[in-house]
Amino acid sequence: MYNGDKIEPGKAFEHYTEVLKFSSAGVLGLEKQEVDSQDITVIDDSEPFFEHCSLDFSAFSKSQTEKKAKILKITAEKRGWLPLQRSLCA
Repeated sequence: MYNGDKIEPGKAFEHYTEVLKFSSAGVLGLEKQEVDSQDITVIDDSEPFFEHCSLDFSAFSKSQTEKKAKILKITAEKRGWLPLQRSLCA
């Protein structure tokens, strides 16, 4: 995961596809409060790259983790794809 306070969606996409050489259809996002609502800790670990962050599911069972991850996935999908370029009209 990328920390949105450290990198814009377009730059995250570029890093993921061009630097890390992974394929991607686009960028989805979550707000910190959406993660917090599932009692999941966000870790701003900056590893293996500066903009990286992790979600800590270690306090949960496998089934709890799967349920919480599914809720977060649905939340991000409902928001939809994030723009990969900054709007000039903002």
